[in-house]
Amino acid sequence: MTSGYRVESAHVVSEVFEDGEATIIDLRSGMYYSLNPVGSLLWPLMVDGATLDDLVRHAIGSTDGGPAIASSIEHFVAALVAEGLVAEVADVAPRASAAPNDAPHPYEPPEIQRFDELQELLLLDPIHDVSAQGWPHTARD
Repeated sequence: MTSGYRVESAHVVSEVFEDGEATIIDLRSGMYYSLNPVGSLLWPLMVDGATLDDLVRHAIGSTDGGPAIASSIEHFVAALVAEGLVAEVADVAPRASAAPNDAPHPYEPPEIQRFDELQELLLLDPIHDVSAQGWPHTARD
């Protein structure tokens, strides 16, 4: 076992759609996020836990990027940690490299985009925060 990164599944939910977009919701903060295509390729590895080397190998094998992409993946992982979406853990088993199934995707540095437009709605407790007028009136209205 070695150190790596794992999604904070107690408060983070996510979905990777068929078109390659990944969306993530932090249930504690009410923030939601979107990952670009390369970030979406890496996200499923982090759900179960992955080392930084696993992420770099997967990106190299799945995209037309070369070994120089490691620093952009480090920045991506640091951004996920800063947002509280993933945490560094000590109990990750390194993965065996898998051969890519498809033609390589174009490489662009993985990015996370943060949205807060629905924060109030995502944090709303419909049992306790709704006024006597009922939904959609909050107790603060």
